[in-house]
Amino acid sequence: MRIAALVDKLERLRVRDRRRSAFGASDHQYRLGEKVPLKVLTTLERKLKITFPDEYRAWLLAVGEGGAGPGYGLIPLEIAARPAPTARLDRPFPFSTSQGAAVSEARVRDPNASIPGWTVDGALPLAGHGCGWESVLVLDGEQEGLIWYGGDGWWPETAAGAQLSFFDWYEAWLDAMLVRPNGRRR
Repeated sequence: MRIAALVDKLERLRVRDRRRSAFGASDHQYRLGEKVPLKVLTTLERKLKITFPDEYRAWLLAVGEGGAGPGYGLIPLEIAARPAPTARLDRPFPFSTSQGAAVSEARVRDPNASIPGWTVDGALPLAGHGCGWESVLVLDGEQEGLIWYGGDGWWPETAAGAQLSFFDWYEAWLDAMLVRPNGRRR
């Protein structure tokens, strides 16, 4: 199962990075939050008028919420799901697959290319990277289940030209840290 392989890689990283030198590791300490009971998860989804994408939902139920992850770690649900003054989880995500492909292509020529904006609707904050930058999980629409990165501009998280789902994104972080745990994202 993919989740078991991810948890195994996380354990290998925890052992390898004993000094917690990876960006954010001194905050999350490679610990994971508690598993979310199904009843609690469905109640939260009903309250927020959303449904978590399948991979993230499976992670919450089998592994836990918050803790070890990219940046300063996965944001606990109680914080990520708080109502934001400028963005709502139950509204449509504003960017299409074609917009994501266009900005990804533009970033090959110009690493600063992005879709302008500070906040987006329809996306759950997953991990903070500092200075207002964060990775978000798209909750609905054609980009559902995919990860975007942004702060004062937005672009899809990609590897080898493909957009990343939650599992792909988490594994890409683990693989990068297993190669070079003290490497920085930006």
